[in-house]
Amino acid sequence: AAEEPRLKAKTAFKPIERTDRVQTVLKEMTDSILANRFGPEGLLPPEGELAQTFNVSRTVIREVMRMLRAYDLVEVSQGRASRVHPPSPKASIASLDFLIRRGPRTLHDLIDVRRPLESEIAALAAERATPAQVAELEKAIVALVDARTMEERVGADVKFHRQLAAMTGNPIFGILLEVLGGLLQESRRKTIAKGGVPEAVAGHRLVLNAVRARDGARARRAMLDHLKMAEHHLGR
Repeated sequence: AAEEPRLKAKTAFKPIERTDRVQTVLKEMTDSILANRFGPEGLLPPEGELAQTFNVSRTVIREVMRMLRAYDLVEVSQGRASRVHPPSPKASIASLDFLIRRGPRTLHDLIDVRRPLESEIAALAAERATPAQVAELEKAIVALVDARTMEERVGADVKFHRQLAAMTGNPIFGILLEVLGGLLQESRRKTIAKGGVPEAVAGHRLVLNAVRARDGARARRAMLDHLKMAEHHLGR
């Protein structure tokens, strides 16, 4: 039974003759992983078998496996068969976060992105939230009130917005907020320092009240007002 995924994988590939063999094999392997061609256990063929199948050297296969591991697509352990890594956005999120934070941008650029993104999150949360989720949103506000250090305040603020994203039932919203995580934390430190915790809490409560009332349009307006205040403080 353990050999079945390997046999399927072997027939999924064709020998290649192109110059850039690493990139060609990488694409074939990535496509096969994304198409779930390695069976339920996700077992990958041994290096020698892959080299023979693709008509390349083991050096090429090792480089491909190194890249797949960097992309968080495979698990490579000494003495054990390599296997497909369970889906996880962490590596991609970290790479995008570094790219955004190293590139030319301002915190006002972030506000431009947050307006359409988080106003829609708030509206959908109001339409889809469960009572238990609303209760968790309230806890995030209480945590912000009780926070004593800047890191605790930023953490509570992050929790509120993440909870809203979770309430939409759409996991892509949460991933997008994670991608922006580094910039969001930088922005929140500045806005909380300038506007104070009471102002942040007031903005969160207006969003919470709209969500609790299941009023999507009101929740959208409340979030836009909340972000307008953040933009004001960033402009000082």
